[in-house]
Amino acid sequence: MQTELKALQHHILQGDYQALEVLFKLMAEHRQDMLKPYIKPLNEFVRRESLKFIQRRDEDSVDLWRIDELRFKSYALGAVCGCFDSYMIAMEWQREPRKRFWLPRRNVLEGQHGIITLLQDYIDNPHGRKYLQLTIPPGTGKTVIILFLSSFILGLEPLEANIYTSYAGGRVDDSYNGVKDMITSDEYCHKLIFPNENKPRFSAEGRTISYRNPGDSASITFASIGGSVRGRTRATRFLLVDDIVSGEEEARSVTRMENLWKDFVNDVEERIQGDEARAIMIGNILSPLEPAVKLRKLYEGDSRYHFENIPVEDEDGESNFEYENGLGYSKERIADIKKIRDPEEFQTRFMGNPIPKGGLIYPSNELKYYNGILPDGEPDIILFFCDVAWGNGDALSKPVGYVYGENVYIHGVVFNKSDKYVTRSLVVESIIYHKAQRGIFEAETGGHEYADIVSEQLKGRHSCDITYKSVGSKAKYGRIVQYRPDVKRNFWFLGSSELGCEKAVCAPKYGTEEAKRLEALRTEDDLPIGYLTPEYIAFMKQLTTLTESRYNSRNAAKHAEDDAADSIGGLAAMVMERVDATPSVTYVGRQYY
Repeated sequence: MQTELKALQHHILQGDYQALEVLFKLMAEHRQDMLKPYIKPLNEFVRRESLKFIQRRDEDSVDLWRIDELRFKSYALGAVCGCFDSYMIAMEWQREPRKRFWLPRRNVLEGQHGIITLLQDYIDNPHGRKYLQLTIPPGTGKTVIILFLSSFILGLEPLEANIYTSYAGGRVDDSYNGVKDMITSDEYCHKLIFPNENKPRFSAEGRTISYRNPGDSASITFASIGGSVRGRTRATRFLLVDDIVSGEEEARSVTRMENLWKDFVNDVEERIQGDEARAIMIGNILSPLEPAVKLRKLYEGDSRYHFENIPVEDEDGESNFEYENGLGYSKERIADIKKIRDPEEFQTRFMGNPIPKGGLIYPSNELKYYNGILPDGEPDIILFFCDVAWGNGDALSKPVGYVYGENVYIHGVVFNKSDKYVTRSLVVESIIYHKAQRGIFEAETGGHEYADIVSEQLKGRHSCDITYKSVGSKAKYGRIVQYRPDVKRNFWFLGSSELGCEKAVCAPKYGTEEAKRLEALRTEDDLPIGYLTPEYIAFMKQLTTLTESRYNSRNAAKHAEDDAADSIGGLAAMVMERVDATPSVTYVGRQYY
């Protein structure tokens, strides 16, 4: 057969459309005998070449309806062979484009984040897998993905038993009706993809869909968390878990979260039966106390459990879920959400970073912001504090503070995870650019050596009093807490829309047309304008998401991602106390105490 397939491919590449149809017919007829990895590239070849026939179509070429039919059959074959992505495309083939769910979101959910690849791997490789948790923000399509997955599983293995569960009967009823519609309605193509001779039995009262014998567990049972799962069925293939917390009111109740955990363990986890049975949970986080968070804490690092979190925005403040046709989350919508939501709530629900109320050390809405323009007159002094890092996941953090009386304007930062050769150059240039007059380097893990080399590189270029100081890890946290009120009261940070700031206090982003216009107006005697750089934004995001709980467990301070907060605490100590440190005997200018 391989010789025949290669000959057909040769004719297809020469422009023979009929050979393309013959090739696909052979694939479909012999799919049971062909290896699954071999069918996939052949099927992709059919789709790729069929597109070429559409693109070069002329009056004598094949009718478009024939090509369209072949392409549908190609995706349907992919679905029958177990490809979830092909299934969703084929399912909506006859739907109006404006009503389609998958294709307008595919470039983001699969192309950008690989969500379907993650689910596919979990479907294809059952051994050694028990639980997949995918956390994504509300309104990104998670429930519809679960409904598609439910109908896909029914088509692939109709004689296995599965469970769908969610927080309440009303939600479960909607999902039952949604899957029923998918496998029976002419709007979807499920009956064409999986033409099962046996008609499914539907029970609205029991919320079941089944191809199995009466009396056996249904092919899929839809049940709410709590009483309706208990004793009714088992899952021999998949336990599909939608949101299991009903809303913010329930999420705030410690007692209800404890009871929900018991229900989840007793009524849901115990329903999984057999070596190939596994659970898939797709949802968003409402509370640090809910079962999804507890499971993450208990099993993170266990190879049988996989936890994936995709926040609403990336480290640069760009949306992770901006779909076609204005769907999903734009940067503007995210900024609006930040304005009306508490920082803890935004981090928990939209970033997948569960934080209890009052758990943030520096909530973004409790800090002060300015638009990058400093007050009139010269600052009393320009200081910096540098928390030294050597790469390896930690960031070197060096905020620069312009001091005007009690007010300190954080006019620039170096916040970089590169090695010492990169960061030292950035530090030196930052000191010169801001004309810093005094700075302290933390001396732990070679910080004194780092300070000495920076001083050497400044010789002949700029006069700055550079010193270094040792602070233990416990003392770092104490310093953060000690100077937190001073930072909230007296420190001003460049405002950004990523933090939900009002437009009036948003500083210009570096490299934009607005930044270039402002820079052109500035004279050599003017103080520099504060620009939002990617490093400044990353610095602020780490500063405003650090939680008290990071320090509550043994050795947590070593992994707390507190570089930004530590350096701000160090700078606050310099400003509030004017504490001197052991001088590095290098290039020393004026002293300030």
